[in-house]
Amino acid sequence: MKKEKERIIGFCCNECAYAAADLAGQSGMKYPINTRIIRTPCSGSTDPFWVLEGLVQGAKGVFVSGCLPDQCHYGDGNVHAEESINFLKKLLKGIGINPKYVTSYYNSAGMPEAFSNSTSNFVKDVLSLPDLPDIKAKVKSDDKRERLLEILNAYVKALGTKDKIDEKPIPREGFGMITVDDDKCVSCGSCALLCETDAITAKETQKHRKMFYEHYLCTGCEACIRACPTDAIIVKKEIHLKPFLAKEKKQFAGKQFVACTKCGAIYATVGILEEIKDEFELIDSKIMHLCPVCRRDLVGEDYVNLGKYLIAANLATEEEVK
Repeated sequence: MKKEKERIIGFCCNECAYAAADLAGQSGMKYPINTRIIRTPCSGSTDPFWVLEGLVQGAKGVFVSGCLPDQCHYGDGNVHAEESINFLKKLLKGIGINPKYVTSYYNSAGMPEAFSNSTSNFVKDVLSLPDLPDIKAKVKSDDKRERLLEILNAYVKALGTKDKIDEKPIPREGFGMITVDDDKCVSCGSCALLCETDAITAKETQKHRKMFYEHYLCTGCEACIRACPTDAIIVKKEIHLKPFLAKEKKQFAGKQFVACTKCGAIYATVGILEEIKDEFELIDSKIMHLCPVCRRDLVGEDYVNLGKYLIAANLATEEEVK
């Protein structure tokens, strides 16, 4: 047996799965000796990235085992574990890898035979699969998201599946894909200012402000939704493999700047002015085409002139005007 190539890793919750494995050993029940069990507080605390990392580091297969349905000692951690493994399976399948290299199953502390059988069946199935490419040398980043990107791209390159990547979105918290209504977006840049990961950025020239989006960096936090004054953005918590793996940077909006008619300073985009016109139909167009500084000066002059008129017409005294 090629031990390193055939090693199986199991993440087992402390309360049930690990207890079942321990009892199986005490009871003389057999399960494959190449299984290495890692005890976790709860199966729900097992990051799917750890499971993927197990494959990268040379494990033949990885499983996660938790409490029985509706019997998790920490609420619904076992459900989260199953969702994480299903997400990982979809990732693997999306880049052309058989999802059977990973799995999850439930156990109870009093079910050692079930643990033994489930583990044995998983190991048997995994050993029938071809070895995954060795990509350890291609994965170097310590940043979690960048490392995930390196792992997936390394597998895609090694397997030659670049043209076969699945384009179906995979739902998952921590990832996001935005959709922008071009008719509503005014390119104000508020979304870019609030985006903490720089998934949305604004590039300004002398005449335009262009908005860009990188799906790879988006965590689906929805800060852009809260920032958008025109409700132009929709965020779906999902990962799209093609733009994610390619680190695709895509322009989603762009508007021309407007210059102040008095001083020439740039102060807004055409989209912003159009939105203001629609919202405040009675506003003086002369004021709209002035920057905030010139607008303030103009309004100040109007107040001064109004005061002079009231005094001259004996409608108010200087004290009242002041």
